[in-house]
Amino acid sequence: METLLTDLVARIGEVPPVWAYGLLLLFAFLENVCPPVPGDVCIVFAGYLAAAGPLNLPLVVGLGTLSGVLGFMTVFQVGRTMGHRLVDSPRFRWIDRKALMTVERWAVRWGVGVVLLNRFLAAVRSVVALSVGMGGMRVRRVLPLCTVAALVWTGLLAVAGYAAGEHWERICEILAGYSRVILIVIVAAV
Repeated sequence: METLLTDLVARIGEVPPVWAYGLLLLFAFLENVCPPVPGDVCIVFAGYLAAAGPLNLPLVVGLGTLSGVLGFMTVFQVGRTMGHRLVDSPRFRWIDRKALMTVERWAVRWGVGVVLLNRFLAAVRSVVALSVGMGGMRVRRVLPLCTVAALVWTGLLAVAGYAAGEHWERICEILAGYSRVILIVIVAAV
């Protein structure tokens, strides 16, 4: 698996910058819609590519932020329009109802804070967007909050990749550990 990742990274580093930006847009968007997609790793790697020369760091942060916001708002809109029908549908049994209801309670209780911190809650990002949409929070309130959250998170990741240089993979290891800790804290809180 590690060899596959190394080969993939080497190939992505060789593609023209426009394709690298396109992949960044795609992965950062999909991470919000399909959580197993490694959008954070892509942002860290794009930060490294900015340090190596072919990409521009502010553009990496801007595109990563844009994609994160579009992904969040897509899932938010699904929650808003389909609501509990989606969760109750037998076609979507894979959605963790318990986690969804927990985050929905958080959204009711802490509203703004949950949206503002969503990017830092690695284990439940998509669930936050879905539950906030189901909870009926208004778009004009959610959009600026998720934008700030995406900008800060994307900026941190891209700058970390930029600063780490060729050791950008170490940042990904730290992110994996961070995700595990956040998941444990969330499970303990529930």
